Amino acid sequence: MVRTEAASGDAAYRHLMNWDEATSRLPHAHSLALRLAQLGADHQLIADAIGIEPEGVDPLLIVAHAKLEALNSPSDERSKAPAAPTR
Repeated sequence: MVRTEAASGDAAYRHLMNWDEATSRLPHAHSLALRLAQLGADHQLIADAIGIEPEGVDPLLIVAHAKLEALNSPSDERSKAPAAPTR
């Protein structure tokens, strides 16, 4: 089994917010991917669990980590983030 790179980075978030609380605030796919990666699951297992191609796991984990960072940033920093474009 090939381990993902995400597991080592998860410790960075544990001191900011309880890991379970933080991941429970994420969309299901992001939460599940991070939890599986933390447990050492390979990309194929994560992809199968979420219903995506294995090539999509790395980008998904990058987005999931970014969302965790956003959850853990002070609210004043979140307000400085550029607004999402409207259609």
